[in-house]
Amino acid sequence: MRNFSGIIKAFEKAASSFFDYLKISKENQTQTQMIKDKKRLKKASNIAEEIFLITDENKYLFDKETKRQYEKLRKEFDKKD
Repeated sequence: MRNFSGIIKAFEKAASSFFDYLKISKENQTQTQMIKDKKRLKKASNIAEEIFLITDENKYLFDKETKRQYEKLRKEFDKKD
């Protein structure tokens, strides 16, 4: 009977270790995804800033309403950056 209880304890320990591994693996995947998302957002932000620089140089070509809309969006972007 002792041998059987030892087998059960070993199984419980193995199962516990397996579930701990799954939990840690999932946490690492989440952290990796967050890092990738942050990098993508930073790249998109940098591209948007370049677009704004080009647009700022040429906004005098816009009609009044388009210029107003652009400047509003630019201010919103600058607040969030």
